[in-house]
Amino acid sequence: MQLNEKKEANRECLGAFRRGEIQTNNKLWVQVNELSIKLPRKNAVGLIEADQAKLMKLIDSTRAEIKSTARDLLALQPNLSDMDPVTAKLLLAEQAASSKTISEEDEENSD
Repeated sequence: MQLNEKKEANRECLGAFRRGEIQTNNKLWVQVNELSIKLPRKNAVGLIEADQAKLMKLIDSTRAEIKSTARDLLALQPNLSDMDPVTAKLLLAEQAASSKTISEEDEENSD
C-alpha cells in the first residue's frame, strides 16, 4: 500500500513538472528518505524518475511474490476463501519448513 502511495505522489510531481506548474530556474528542495536537499530542476526530475523506476520494479516483484504465495495457498487448501488468514499463514510456514527438512534429508542421503 505504501509503495502505491509513493508511486502516485511521484507521478503527481512529475506531472506538475510536465505541465509547467513548477517552473523555476532556481534550485528546488527535494526530500530523499529523511534528508532534504536543494537540487537544480533537471537533477530533481531525474531523481524522482529514478525513484519511480525503482518503485515500479519493487511493486512488480512484490505482486509476483503475492501471486506465487496465493497459488501455493490454493494448492494447499482449495477452500482458502473460507479459511482464517492466520490459519493460511501457518499452513504456508509449515509447508516451507517441511520442504526445507526434505531437502536437507536429500542432501544427507546423497553424501
